[in-house]
Order: sequence, then C-alpha cells, then structure tokens
Amino acid sequence: MITRKENTVIKIIDKRTQLILSTVSMFVICSGGGAQTLFYSGDDSNSGNINQVGGPANEQTFTEFKVTNPTGWNIAKVYSNDFQYTTPLTGAATAGWSIRTGMSVGNGGTTLYSGTNTSAVSPTGRTSSGLAEYTVGVDISSLGIILAPGTYWLQVSPVGGNMWINSTTLGTNGVNAANDHNGLSFSGGNYIARNTDFSMGITGTAVTPEGSSIVLFALGGLPLAVGFRRKLRHKKA
Repeated sequence: MITRKENTVIKIIDKRTQLILSTVSMFVICSGGGAQTLFYSGDDSNSGNINQVGGPANEQTFTEFKVTNPTGWNIAKVYSNDFQYTTPLTGAATAGWSIRTGMSVGNGGTTLYSGTNTSAVSPTGRTSSGLAEYTVGVDISSLGIILAPGTYWLQVSPVGGNMWINSTTLGTNGVNAANDHNGLSFSGGNYIARNTDFSMGITGTAVTPEGSSIVLFALGGLPLAVGFRRKLRHKKA
C-alpha cells in the first residue's frame, strides 16, 4: 500500500522526468542546426591554380586552415571557389575532397578524412578574364567529423569536365583566415609550395561540451527516477 507521502514523491518524480526529457529534446533540436562559416580563406583575387580530379589536368590544390575553437569544430560542408574554361559548365557533378595534417613541400601529410561525393555547384557572380567562378560544395555532415584545435589542410576539387582553376585570395571577406602567403598552400601531386592562399571554406558548428554535459547530467538522473518509481509501483502491487 502506497502512503500519501510516497504518492506525492511519485508525482514529483513524474514532473522531474518530464523536465529531463524536455531538456534533452530542446538540446537535440538546438544542436541539430545553425551551421555557420567556420573558415573561409576569402574571395577571388583574379588568379588561380589548376584544381580538378581527372579531366585534362589531374592536379589538386590544398590550403591551410586552423581550428581555433578550443573545443573543436563539427564539420558539415567543405567547398572551393573555382573558374572553368568552358561555357556551358561541364563536370563537377562530384568532387574529391580531403582534410589532412602534416603537409610540407613534397609531402602530402596524413589524410584524416577524404572522399568523392555528389557536389552542389552554384555561381558566385564573380568573373576573371571572362571566366565565371563557381562554388563547388560537398555536404559531409553525415560523417560526424569533429576536428580538434590545430592546423589542417583542405582540398575540394571538381571531378572531370574541362579545366578547373581554384581561385587564389587576398583574404577579402575571409573568416578565421590567416592569408599570410607563407608558402604553406600546396598544389600538384608533388605538393609544390605556393606563396598564396586558395579560396576554400568550411561550414559547421563549434563543439559545445557545456551543452553535452547538461544532457549527460539529465540522462544520468533519469534511471534513478524511473527505478524509484518502479519500486513504489511494485510495493503497490
């Protein structure tokens, strides 16, 4: 037989359980969206370097970036800004991409993540020497890539089509961009150093462990509440 006091406890547990589940639901909803530009080296500076997989020239570009958030970045999309030497647009239905560490002259470093995925191609509205520039982007949000603070290199290269040229940049409209032209951008299979920065970017979200801790704390209390309620129900039976 459940006493009046125990019945009051059950009601309190029910309310707290609902609060816990609501907290978890709100966190999941809030953390599921809101992708923003984490890195963008900047707009075109009217020059560039060959950047494509296959086609008339099989050569890729790599630009340096730094993860600045102390808790890391959750990567959703990577992209590059590229010119093409033909009209209408050909190729780039897919793009090859990679994220690496430890690159240097003649050294491709360590590939942490890479793939060839369907790409979204859209005009930037910018032109150079009569050539139209396009953003070639790849959605990789389903891979759950989280990068810790540190230095990395990004490559996003259209596949096929006529020659693609990755724009260089002086940092105009850049986000978290060093644009120091320090010879730590590379191109080609021999990883030749380039004293420039290539126009590429990353969108996603900054990792927020505080929010994760709230969820873990809430979920930690849930089994205790459920277990106590079952104990009282067993007593009633």
